[in-house]
Amino acid sequence: MKTFSFSKSERLKHKKQIEALFACGQSKVFYPLLFYWKKSHSASTLTTCFAVSVPKKRFKSAVIRNKVKRRIKESYRLSKPEFYAQITFKGRLDLMCIYVADSVLDYKIIEKAMHKGLEYLTDPKNDQA
Repeated sequence: MKTFSFSKSERLKHKKQIEALFACGQSKVFYPLLFYWKKSHSASTLTTCFAVSVPKKRFKSAVIRNKVKRRIKESYRLSKPEFYAQITFKGRLDLMCIYVADSVLDYKIIEKAMHKGLEYLTDPKNDQA
């Protein structure tokens, strides 16, 4: 596996998986990102699937939505190696980030929120699933 890659196999894209994530997953806000995650202990190794959503209701322009999505994906991609090194969970982790701010924020703010969110997921005190 390449360290800083974000391949197709790592993307959360199936409707049933996303519905299951919202139905029985957990959530927490690290402004400007809302994290939804669901852990399942079905595999012997860590498998992570990630998705991003930027609501059309907040940003009508597709150009702006795509810009925000690129910033979120890039911050995840760069934070992923550290996240994988710290996580102790074995199994499948579905993770979705939803952008909740009303304006386009600077990349540094998104990066800090991503780092806080992934740090929260690696903390064993927060492992409830």
